[in-house]
Amino acid sequence: MSKIKKSLVMVQTIVLAMSMLLAGCSGSDKAGPTTEAELPLVNAGKLTVLAGYNFYPMNDWQDGQPSGFEYDLMQAIADDMNLELVYIKPANPFSPDADILSGRIDLATSMFAVDYDSRPVPLLMDEKTGMYLDPTKISYSNPYLEYNLVCLVQDTSTITDITEVGTSVTGVLWYVDTDALSTQLPDATLQIFQDENDALTALQAGLIEALVISEFSTNGQFYNAYPNLKSIGVVTTNELLRIAYNSEKPELGQAVNASLQKIIDDGTYAEIFSRYFDYEPTIPGM
Repeated sequence: MSKIKKSLVMVQTIVLAMSMLLAGCSGSDKAGPTTEAELPLVNAGKLTVLAGYNFYPMNDWQDGQPSGFEYDLMQAIADDMNLELVYIKPANPFSPDADILSGRIDLATSMFAVDYDSRPVPLLMDEKTGMYLDPTKISYSNPYLEYNLVCLVQDTSTITDITEVGTSVTGVLWYVDTDALSTQLPDATLQIFQDENDALTALQAGLIEALVISEFSTNGQFYNAYPNLKSIGVVTTNELLRIAYNSEKPELGQAVNASLQKIIDDGTYAEIFSRYFDYEPTIPGM
């Protein structure tokens, strides 16, 4: 065999060996899907998402068309995943697990998960309903927003800080987890309100000395509408909003987390947040 032929055989052998090596590296040890075509979606090429909060600024449905923070967030995630976003208004926001497990949707937003020792415990939007998602069947993305509360008083109040509330009569909306108040308002006398407007009226009339409501509610033009009220501090709930998905589809969760982290890192998340909120977002990792 000539030297030229020997050289050709050696080159072919090396190329074949490298091909086999690369094939082995890209086999069963692959960490997750590399393209949207590999994702286990309800509808190919589409990310079908069940909307969570049905109030502004989280979600708003003008003329049947969605908008709001969560909608824009999910649109950014879908765009990064090269998928068309299909955003569904919930008929019953307290049964997202049924929609996920039946294959009607890929994801559900606005799922609360309280971190106890860094272990997420899934909760629905109202803990008092006693309804929980089955953690063996439903999994959760990394958090995309921390849900906190604000303590309000009249601007003439002598209470200037949340630590000074003491035994004051404090209004609490029905959706607030009162356990979250135990560390920051341990001695307050709590009065439950079913309606936020009624609670605000009671505070303005001096029927209660303080009021704890969602931080979302004090966004935007709130203090222009209620110039005689002021915030004396934030009540941290440790309630983190996450995206729920079927536990049998871990690759979908990996893809969502990767896209979420990407839009956080490149500033897209902060830009979206600034469209709807006049304070800085608080989520782990930001």
